[in-house]
Amino acid sequence: MPNMSVESGKALWELSRRVLEKPSVACLLRTETGSGFLNQLESVRDGREFHSEFDEFLTKWGQRNESYYEIEYETWIEDPEFVLVTLRRFIETPECQSPAALHDRAKRVRVARTEIVRNILNGSGDLKKFLSMQSRAQQHTILMEDHNYFIDQRAYTSLRIPHQAIGTLMVEAGALDHKNDVFFLHADEIKAHTDSPSQTYQSLIKKRRSERMSWMHVLPPPYIGGDAPLANVTTPNETRTIRRTLTGSPASAGSAHGTARVILSLDDAHRLDAGDVLVTYASAPPWTPLFSIASAVVTDVGGPLAHCAIVAREYGIPAVVGVNSATTEIQDGDMISVDGTSGVVTIQRN
Repeated sequence: MPNMSVESGKALWELSRRVLEKPSVACLLRTETGSGFLNQLESVRDGREFHSEFDEFLTKWGQRNESYYEIEYETWIEDPEFVLVTLRRFIETPECQSPAALHDRAKRVRVARTEIVRNILNGSGDLKKFLSMQSRAQQHTILMEDHNYFIDQRAYTSLRIPHQAIGTLMVEAGALDHKNDVFFLHADEIKAHTDSPSQTYQSLIKKRRSERMSWMHVLPPPYIGGDAPLANVTTPNETRTIRRTLTGSPASAGSAHGTARVILSLDDAHRLDAGDVLVTYASAPPWTPLFSIASAVVTDVGGPLAHCAIVAREYGIPAVVGVNSATTEIQDGDMISVDGTSGVVTIQRN
């Protein structure tokens, strides 16, 4: 189903085709990263033209960050590193793996399977019920992804601007070291600063940043209440109990085999190569372009209607979600097989 998550991936792919039309720009993109590329862009042939195209892309799609519910993360407009990393991957990727091609392939499969179900249910009252439920599910997909783009992403990231302005004033007053530290303060603490401008918050910010990093290694329990299990607390150096087979919810049909890339932040997106299996806690809409690179996706949390599941189906790649311990039991570099039909993930080599 067409939605803004899929369209963003297509738009980024089209931008990569503009790069390939400009050999000097493509050469610079292959050799320079981040600020180096942007700083030198207008010094190469066709660089100014591409810079304008790049800015147009960010104007439309750049008001998003890694995780919309944490406004501490910078937007693509502020830090376009993820966009550049993905462009670098896309210019080395064949057209058959473009988001549009993958989406069209998935659409053909959906149409063919719908026709099979029509033939099976033809003449029964269940056919009308099936088509009605299918239509509702398709509309849900569009509404959920578009809601995230227009409401969650754009609304939440817009909050960064006034808060950063406040943070700048607090830095000037000596209360903070960096304007983005303001995101680690409570609203009443920010208000209190107007009454006590000499108050400093550096030690408090340091403590809260440390606590946040600590909680990043806590895998929440599947549910809360009753006889719910305790959260799974892990540390990077913890010895793990190796299981060869993990199970979760089948979210997108098909199977794939490849190298696991455990990516918990888009800062590590550059490590994902074509054909790798993306293993993460969960994905948000800004992760969508990675689905053109990965051969499959495995997540700790989620269900059949989670963002990851929806986009994997749109791209026609296997996905298993809700594995619960994927990011702790699968190590980066493991060879794994993903069966998105049965919901089984097999670790074949560590």
